[in-house]
Formats: sequence, structure tokens, C-alpha cells
Amino acid sequence: MANLAGRPFYLYGWETYDWPQCKKYVATGVFASLTWTAQTQTTAQASVSIAGPAASPSQLGILYGLYANSYDRKTPLAAGPGPITVKLKELQRNTQYHTAAYGVGADGTTYLGPDTLLTTAP
Repeated sequence: MANLAGRPFYLYGWETYDWPQCKKYVATGVFASLTWTAQTQTTAQASVSIAGPAASPSQLGILYGLYANSYDRKTPLAAGPGPITVKLKELQRNTQYHTAAYGVGADGTTYLGPDTLLTTAP
């Protein structure tokens, strides 16, 4: 089997070799907010914004998964500094998700916000 490292293989919007091996996230307080604004049984909507020297120009998104600091899904990046609205789809009913804002700052550094809990409706 051929080695996929270094080759584009688009699955869920990212390349297999950039997840999680090549991305080094800087945990920081540059995120001004990650606020959940609407939730249903299978969807959730959030508002995300970034502040500080990384704010402009920047790109923002949300990482999420079932376990703390072990995110296995992410949204596509959107132009910041925000606030931007991000919608998560195809979630499981009555399930707790760990989420974190992530972004790429003007300097090319990839930032990660604090872990935030989201629970879908029963």
C-alpha cells in the first residue's frame, strides 16, 4: 500500500497527513468568544470571534469530538476575525461534545481555544 503522507487525500475537508500529525496548535487566549446560539437534536450553531494581534486577517472554525482534547471532526475555515456563524450538522441526539474554536492567524500560526462543552437536545 502506498504511503499517503505528503499526498493530498481529501476526507472531511482536510488532508490525511495534516490531521493530526502536522498541525501544531498553540493553546492561547486569542479567542474572544465561542458562544452556542441554537441547538436541536442533530445540529448546533455557534458564534466565534478572535481578538488580539492574530485577528486580522485570520480564518476561524470549530474542532469537535466526543472526548476532551481529542477532536476528530472540524468545520471548514471561514474568514475572520468575526464574529462568524458556524453550524455543526449530523450530531447525535442527547450527546455531549467537546468543542474548541481554532483558527489561523495573520502570522500563519494555528491557534486553539479552550475546550467548551455542547450537549444536543434529547
